[in-house]
Amino acid sequence: MPDITMCPSTTCSRRTECYRNEASGTEPDPYQQVYFISTDMNENGCHMFFPQHTKKYVKEDHAD
Repeated sequence: MPDITMCPSTTCSRRTECYRNEASGTEPDPYQQVYFISTDMNENGCHMFFPQHTKKYVKEDHAD
């Protein structure tokens, strides 16, 4: 459950790369998720673009 405002766009060319869109794999909270009413898309893209993390962070165990 992300604690962000999600984007409902199905036409954005970067929706699979944006953490705010379900197409990137982000699963919204089924009960309390907030969505944008509209997005400010223009020729330069969306100013609300939130890049999806590309690296998986692994907690390393440094215990001896």
